[in-house]
Amino acid sequence: MTCHETANVITLSSRCAVEGQATRVQALQVTAGQLDQLASRLRQCSPEPGWSAHHWMIASTPFRMRLVGARKRMAELVRMSPVDGKAAIRWVIDLNEARLTAEQKLRDIDSCLRILHDADTSVNERAQNAEIFLFNRSGLLKALDEIQRLVSSQLQEQTGGSRKRSTNRRSTAQLLSTTERNTR
Repeated sequence: MTCHETANVITLSSRCAVEGQATRVQALQVTAGQLDQLASRLRQCSPEPGWSAHHWMIASTPFRMRLVGARKRMAELVRMSPVDGKAAIRWVIDLNEARLTAEQKLRDIDSCLRILHDADTSVNERAQNAEIFLFNRSGLLKALDEIQRLVSSQLQEQTGGSRKRSTNRRSTAQLLSTTERNTR
């Protein structure tokens, strides 16, 4: 069977529904991986108030290189929301809350980094912005952890709907390898 499109009506066959679910699972896996990389690079950036602008640029580069992809994936998450049910609505609300928090913290970190990358920033202003960076880093990591939790819950539902959820929190890498095996 194939997908048939007529005017504004799209008829999906069972094959298209299965392919759609597989595509959704893959997109969730990629999103989880990119957000995990962003969080990992952010954790690796452990600044010191006395760092020069050059040092800040070097230390923050791995994190900044992943920003565009992570922002794109977070925006795409909204379109990957579950189809129906009260749980789906709750998931979307929780996701949007975590995503908005993450976006705000990303903007705050961007603002700090612009100041910290400026060679003309005074020592006092640099120290103050280093503290602001650390505060926002903590908030962003919490928001990313929540998004990861939500994505993981969707991956579990998509790949093992009847399976009981584990009370132990598994790492994203473990979850990705499990879902890859389940979708084959």
